[in-house]
Amino acid sequence: MNKYFAIFVINTIMCFTSFSQDLFVDVGINYTKFDYKNSLGDSNIELLKESGLFFATGVSHSISSKDRLYHLVSLNYNQYNSRAFNNEKIYSWETSYIGIQNMLKYKVFEARSSFSLDVAIGLNISHIVYGRQTLNNKIINISSHEEFSGIFLQPVIGLETSYKVSRFLALKLGYNYSIAFNTKKNIEKLKFLNNQVFIGVVFPAQ
Repeated sequence: MNKYFAIFVINTIMCFTSFSQDLFVDVGINYTKFDYKNSLGDSNIELLKESGLFFATGVSHSISSKDRLYHLVSLNYNQYNSRAFNNEKIYSWETSYIGIQNMLKYKVFEARSSFSLDVAIGLNISHIVYGRQTLNNKIINISSHEEFSGIFLQPVIGLETSYKVSRFLALKLGYNYSIAFNTKKNIEKLKFLNNQVFIGVVFPAQ
């Protein structure tokens, strides 16, 4: 992992450990479409959507007097996968990224302090930790390939519902849409167009 990215992850987590805030854990599924362009700016292969796993753990705290606007920061693990068929060849790509995600979440509706509907916007910064391409039965490590490595920026928008079970526990269901792109200026261009569905648990600050 890029050492500057590792330092950024550690510093971000340490900055938020001193505040009283809610803890949350999310798990879900990514449905990813690779948007690939070769050195000529063409996409010479039809890339199909594939599913992958998503995990996140983080903290959130209110930044408004009426508890309607929240700031969330989390450590995220995302799998972005794809496959393709070309000239009787079968391709598949399996990748895993770890990153830090910062989001602002606004509570647009609340019923009796138990059920709420929120909208969110944020940015994920991630780095590849695993990458494999399979061509028929041949496996290639792609974690160091230019189009997959480096720092990826990923703007995110989302919608989330939550239900407070008790003062100690809340459940949530959410959807995020994002586009991840490499910050390096590579000849070949790659983006991840991602639809994410997740469930989660929240442990409110006491």
